[in-house]
Amino acid sequence: MNNASVLHNQVQEFLSVSDGQFSEINQAVLRGTVPFISRLRQVGGAQRFTGGTIIADTVSVALLALFPRRVKISPEEAMWWQKYYSDNYGIVADLSELQVPAPTDYPTRLIVMHEAISGKCNPVAAVYKKHCEAKGFGWLQFNNDLDSVVTYHDRSGTYAIRVRDTQEAEFGNVNGENLSSQQIWDRGITTTTLPERLIDGGTYLLKTGKQLDTKVITLCAGSRATGGFIPGVGFLPNDSEVYINDWGPSDAGDDLRFRLAMLT
Repeated sequence: MNNASVLHNQVQEFLSVSDGQFSEINQAVLRGTVPFISRLRQVGGAQRFTGGTIIADTVSVALLALFPRRVKISPEEAMWWQKYYSDNYGIVADLSELQVPAPTDYPTRLIVMHEAISGKCNPVAAVYKKHCEAKGFGWLQFNNDLDSVVTYHDRSGTYAIRVRDTQEAEFGNVNGENLSSQQIWDRGITTTTLPERLIDGGTYLLKTGKQLDTKVITLCAGSRATGGFIPGVGFLPNDSEVYINDWGPSDAGDDLRFRLAMLT
């Protein structure tokens, strides 16, 4: 079999993996590729091995072009999020220069987090709850003071992420195995925090009139609750109720899923 045939088979096999597996591959390759390129330059570039003069830079550009990049937020998105934060939190923000993950070749939702609330659950839950009640939905959370029990989040500050534009959280099963939060951490997979999921649910409700996760629960492995528990959010159609609860790090099942957080 010639090199072209081998490459074709490799590409075909690569394209057959699931979205979740692709994300794992993407993140793993990114973690390994950038240090490799940096080291290659430190020792004199690829010419040390091939005799070429510009191979290192060419490889750098080609490989890094495969990965999503950050771009300036569009004027329309900046205006929408500025109005959202002003109307719901009284936060006056200029987001016109915010760097956000670039759009992908599949539908995504942009989630913009402001530093005043990105590390807090109580104010975000209160706004989401208000919009739910205005539309006739109920609300249940496992602790009235979420910030007293959900004490850690992977990210803070003013920033943006993208999530896949699906109603149900899509990630959590690889090769027939349901993943737990512990496995998510062990594999270095980036998922949403609880404040991000609450903002996502609240803005999705405002835009569509619908709730996220009517069949599954989004475990927010990007946040931690006391005792090592993981907060999660779902919706009970029979009770017409959004609920926030906590699960153990080893909990896994068909109804427990994650939302991959695209940062770059």
